[in-house]
Amino acid sequence: MGRRIELDAVVEVLESAFRPLACRVLVSSDKQSVGFVVFDSNGAQILKASGRPDLEIRDPYSLRVTIEKARSHLGMEGFKIDPWQAPT
Repeated sequence: MGRRIELDAVVEVLESAFRPLACRVLVSSDKQSVGFVVFDSNGAQILKASGRPDLEIRDPYSLRVTIEKARSHLGMEGFKIDPWQAPT
C-alpha cells in the first residue's frame, strides 16, 4: 500500500483547492468517508462531492484526480478558480 495523507492534511488540501470559492469538507462521524461542498461568492452551493472512502481520498493520486475533476467541472460551468497545484 502506498503513502497516505493524514486526514487533517486532506481537509486543508480540499479547502485550498477551490479558492476564491469556499469549500466545506464533510468528514463522517466515524471518519470512514470524506466529501466536500463548494460554494460560490454568494454562499450558494455549486458542487457537492459525496463521501469517498477514507482510504481512497487519503491516497495522493486519488485526491488529486478528485480535485482536478471537480475543478474542471466548475471551470466548464464558468467559475473562475485560482491556479492550484497538488501538494507533493
